[in-house]
Amino acid sequence: MLWWLAGVLALFALCGGVVLLLSIKLRSGPIKPLLDVPAVAQRYIVIVGSLSGFSVASATFLAGFIERSGAASFATVIGMFLIAFLTFVGTSMIYGTLPAAPAGEKPSDAFLGWQRSIYVMANCGYFIGLSLSWFALRPFLQAIKLDFLADIFTWLLLIAGFAGAGRISLHLHTLTLQNLHACFSMPLIGYGGAAAYRFLLAPAFPVLWPGANAPLLFAVIGFLLTGAVFLLDTVMLVLGPDHRVARRLTHPGSRWLLVYSQTVIVSSGLLWASVVAP
Repeated sequence: MLWWLAGVLALFALCGGVVLLLSIKLRSGPIKPLLDVPAVAQRYIVIVGSLSGFSVASATFLAGFIERSGAASFATVIGMFLIAFLTFVGTSMIYGTLPAAPAGEKPSDAFLGWQRSIYVMANCGYFIGLSLSWFALRPFLQAIKLDFLADIFTWLLLIAGFAGAGRISLHLHTLTLQNLHACFSMPLIGYGGAAAYRFLLAPAFPVLWPGANAPLLFAVIGFLLTGAVFLLDTVMLVLGPDHRVARRLTHPGSRWLLVYSQTVIVSSGLLWASVVAP
């Protein structure tokens, strides 16, 4: 039975609804970015490429270790690293195709909204990839019997995930018209909702949590979220900034990106909860 999937989708909807309520009032413009979006995106391509190489190299190393030792306890770690690799590759392609205005030409408001929306989408994919590769460290430490260190990393990884969610909030606030309260409540809503779901609701109703392989299942959900924006990025590039659908999606006051980013943060919170209490 997939009651757990229905529960997770309901959690996504609930957290998205909360952040929508907080975003009713948009902040006043104009938008003044703190960074040069195309230049930063190009730097991220190098970072994401390095991380994808690290992920697949780690998975290859652990696969060789399993072959030599016969231990299958690293299967979850390998799966998370490989899914992280696929996520990083897709994210690097979004960064790589981020549009830049021709030299010497002033970009239109529609073009800037298009560009900034794609950048935020890429940052969400980057955050999912980081969550997958970093959160795999706890089951890795458990597999090599370093339980005390694994317990320490439980909280270090929570801090890292919360900080990464804060960066998404920062980009949303500076690159769109979403207000301060909505944006900077997102980490608390996402990780708080995921913790309440795993440690309060799921114990009372066990069908709301996967019976086995929870980290891998939540890793797949993260991958699907990245795949969704990869597909949307492709569509937006085909349409261009002046198409009416693209204009609606990339308007600075559009709230779909806020809800999507909140869903990504909840997904990361559930992944953290799944490696803490599978």
